[in-house]
Amino acid sequence: MTAGPLHPVPGSAVPVRHRWEFTDLEFKVLCDEYRRGRLPKPFTFTSRIRSAAEYCAEFERVRRSLLGSADAAFAAMAGALSRPDVIVVARGWDERDPQDAQSCTYVHAVRRDSRCFVVRQQMGETTDHSVGFDVAEYSAPQLPEIVVGCLPAMGAGARPQFAVDSRTGAPPAAGFFDTTATGTGYLRILQSRLSFQVPGILQTWAVWRDLPGDGRYLIRSDSGRSTVTGVDRQQLSGWLDGWIDRIVDRLDSGE
Repeated sequence: MTAGPLHPVPGSAVPVRHRWEFTDLEFKVLCDEYRRGRLPKPFTFTSRIRSAAEYCAEFERVRRSLLGSADAAFAAMAGALSRPDVIVVARGWDERDPQDAQSCTYVHAVRRDSRCFVVRQQMGETTDHSVGFDVAEYSAPQLPEIVVGCLPAMGAGARPQFAVDSRTGAPPAAGFFDTTATGTGYLRILQSRLSFQVPGILQTWAVWRDLPGDGRYLIRSDSGRSTVTGVDRQQLSGWLDGWIDRIVDRLDSGE
């Protein structure tokens, strides 16, 4: 594990409070220690160590080194990953070659109290491998901007908003979905803990598609009907921010 410099991520002016760079095995150890072995979605881990005995020995060596260097900032990060208030998951790929690992985007972000932590998988030789994981801490309100900044840069799509009924279809949809996207994926926002006074879990998801020569669209579905809207970076951040605020208000009202 290495702690990185406090500088903004590329394309963003948001300062980083803390940053960690983990090898794939270091991050697996972190998850085993603090998340009962569960890797956060959408991340993947495939060991390159062939022998079970060698893997166990290396795992233990890494565990001692990692936990031995943990400080208060590390503990806060690990605690947020294990018990967050809000989770945002982003995954993306290139429709022209979905198995091209280097075109994939895997992000898991969490918000807890006044902090947020954004984790990015550094893709390896396949979509099942990684070469490491980057974790960065920001102030909580910056989470939407940072997550959207992890997606490929793209302006808003130019088509007017239109709706698609899954039972009947709609004329504008044919050309839209027949066009192979240079980038596509999903965003999921999830309330991660229960409120004592407000039952249930609040969550939502949406698909994003980048059309060549056009721009980015957000596809939101409700009761078999989908709405397709062109969005730029600021608009997509605003959509995420609105849902995160709803979840935080829900949690605050139940405490």
